[in-house]
Amino acid sequence: MPTHTQLYTTLGVAPTATAAEIKKAFRALAAKFHPDKNPDDKAAEARFKEVSAAYDVLSDADKRKNYDEFGADSLHSGFDPARARAYQQAGAGFGGGRGPGGFGGFGGFGGDGVEFDLRDLFGGGGGRRRAPPVREASVHLELAQALAGVEVMVDGQRVRIPPGADEGNVLKVTTASGPLRISIHVRPHPHFQREGLDLVLKLPVTLGELAAGAAVEVPTPSGPVTLKIPARAAPGARLRLRGKGVERKGTTGDLYVELVPRLPDTWSDGFVAACQEAEVLYTRPVREGVAL
Repeated sequence: MPTHTQLYTTLGVAPTATAAEIKKAFRALAAKFHPDKNPDDKAAEARFKEVSAAYDVLSDADKRKNYDEFGADSLHSGFDPARARAYQQAGAGFGGGRGPGGFGGFGGFGGDGVEFDLRDLFGGGGGRRRAPPVREASVHLELAQALAGVEVMVDGQRVRIPPGADEGNVLKVTTASGPLRISIHVRPHPHFQREGLDLVLKLPVTLGELAAGAAVEVPTPSGPVTLKIPARAAPGARLRLRGKGVERKGTTGDLYVELVPRLPDTWSDGFVAACQEAEVLYTRPVREGVAL
């Protein structure tokens, strides 16, 4: 069981949470505190940044492992876990405990008489120049931009976002001013939802198309295609278009088209009468099982 739990608390998950549980918790919090949903709300913006930073660590297997072992010390730029372990072991041999900073209690020396410099844990010892700090930035993309890839200006630097970027992804680039860490956020789409490499499209259809079947045009990341709706399809049924989902690093997901029946915009006496006649076609009460 990890002894460092602050980032887990931030996402509202247990330290033993699976990667899927962590991602699910982040998506829920990111949707709740997203700047687009909370304009001019500084508290929500701060919370959004907090959960994004926690997810960046806990969604990366190596970062999570280092955090579980070393806590906040592992979040410093240039942190070297091998040196940190050596430092801990030397302190244990000398008889010193872990101090408030995570590696204290050694009096400056390890048990074998070798002097340690805390800067060595972060790549700054031995008289070498300290690495420039990692700058933080974020970009907000439309779903179509995230799927296709796009060039954006970030902190004065032209950056290419690769195809298939997802909410919470982090892109690290090196610039003339030093390393730049870019958090990627994808705005919610009114019709499409993403599930890993798959896409789900909630497609409005008429009652006639649902009952008699039809061939309809469907938008996909690679362009529109024709989808055949079978006759007497069930409302909410999902039809699969293979290879029409998210393309990322040579792998492509599928597109699932969910049929959402739409009532007519206007009503007529004939339509009302037809609906009443259709009552006999229900095989069981439509509100069966609806209860608190």
